[in-house]
Amino acid sequence: RRKGWLAIDALKADSFRKARNTITQKIMGLTGSYTVCLDPESFADGQFAGLSCMGRDNFCIGIHQEGGSRMLTVGKDGEFVPVGEYASGKVWLRLTFDTEVNEFRFFYSTDGNEFTQAWDPFQAHFGYWKGARVALFSYNIDSPAGTAYFDDFVYDPSFSGLDRSTTLWYRQPAKDWNEALPVGNGRIGAMVFGDPWNETVQLNEESLWAGSPADGNADAAGIMPEIQRLLLDGKIAEANELAQKNLAGDPLRIRSYQTFGELDLDFFDRGSTKWKSVFPDGTKDYVRSLDLIPGIATTEYSAGGIRFRREVFASAPDNVLVVRLTADRKGALTFKASYKRQKDASVTVKGNDEIVIRGQIVDLPDQGAGEPGPHMKFAGRIKVRSKGGSTVAAGDAVYVEKADEVVLLVAMNTDYNMARLNFDRSIDPDALCANQLEAVSLLSYRDLRTRHTEDHSSVMERVSLSLGNPSRSDIPTDERLAAMKEGGSDPALAALYFQFGRYLLAGSSRRPGVLAANLQGIWNQDMN
Repeated sequence: RRKGWLAIDALKADSFRKARNTITQKIMGLTGSYTVCLDPESFADGQFAGLSCMGRDNFCIGIHQEGGSRMLTVGKDGEFVPVGEYASGKVWLRLTFDTEVNEFRFFYSTDGNEFTQAWDPFQAHFGYWKGARVALFSYNIDSPAGTAYFDDFVYDPSFSGLDRSTTLWYRQPAKDWNEALPVGNGRIGAMVFGDPWNETVQLNEESLWAGSPADGNADAAGIMPEIQRLLLDGKIAEANELAQKNLAGDPLRIRSYQTFGELDLDFFDRGSTKWKSVFPDGTKDYVRSLDLIPGIATTEYSAGGIRFRREVFASAPDNVLVVRLTADRKGALTFKASYKRQKDASVTVKGNDEIVIRGQIVDLPDQGAGEPGPHMKFAGRIKVRSKGGSTVAAGDAVYVEKADEVVLLVAMNTDYNMARLNFDRSIDPDALCANQLEAVSLLSYRDLRTRHTEDHSSVMERVSLSLGNPSRSDIPTDERLAAMKEGGSDPALAALYFQFGRYLLAGSSRRPGVLAANLQGIWNQDMN
């Protein structure tokens, strides 16, 4: 953040490209935002000043004055369009960026708090710049006249570029399962903890239940008149004894929906000398978020001068869980990917880049819970795709060393036949996993992400809810909740809660899922 007024006089130029009075800086990091306050009170007719994203094309947002009137204007060289007439006073301009998907957006605000998107998202073609730059500019197409005053220039590496009014976000990792962030496509789901060094992605598949089919209906119709007679005669104990013998089903209760297990990504041990030597200052600018509209859980932080980013989503179009890791320095990703489950599963590694999981639930004797024995079979595969560096299999894990980017694709299935409501030993869950990974083998991460976000946003954007201002979306969600518990007012948090409920129901009950959402949707970390 840089505070204090900066004055840029407007020299004569017929386009931004020819403007000489500009201050530029290379855009830093993978995602973030630049915000600046512009005071146009000293403008002259013909002057245009504001904020620009510079590359092969120059995109700008700012104030243009002509004939004494001022117009908020946005666009690129030669294609500027007015957004609306601007009367007087300061205006805040914001550029948000996500260089991983090459998406940039302009926003504006009249108070520095509530920002409105000014133009459609655009892509920056870098050309000879070898990276985009942000610029403050001022020029005049008529004459060298007028001055633009800029203040409060802010770079925020944690800003994702998406609308935070539908985003849950935090400045620390989840301490336990209840604080982890859920993703789901109706059939498979995950809870993302966001630990920088020991990430846990807890996994679920909708049909992975203990137990076996049973008819638990009691033959109660014939005995019910006798129970009613005893009750009316005041013989409560006798009625209760008869009911216990004849009304209870067999089995008395069903067994449990179970966790599929965990995908663990282990980087460096916090206490090790290796970790201390690589990142002596720990992490900075940590943000963990879940944007409900695209349905993506994100973890971002800086360590050792490197900006790290992870994205996790459960794709309905492609029926796989996707985990992507990136950094803004080549060769910065070194970690171990492994899978674990408390029981009933075995793990092998295929080649140097694929974890293979096979399991079968073995139900132990439990009175009133149905027949014991080996029941549902399940399988999973975790494909590790890396750019740069290397992947090596060691035991039941895959080690990634000095990669630039890593994408993990997770497929999960069981041998449960939805039509028969029973196990079906003709179903090979491992083959289903292999087929699902093969189906996405030629899709790039951008393809996977685009297909997912277009599909997911089409569901979430069916409903919008506004309960009035002010919005406090620039404050972490847990801090907003704590403030409300102390009696504070935050109507926008109630609207976010409403959208979160929609998000959870969509993520646990939509296609490709078949079963209805259970007690916890689709997410569960336990065996019983």
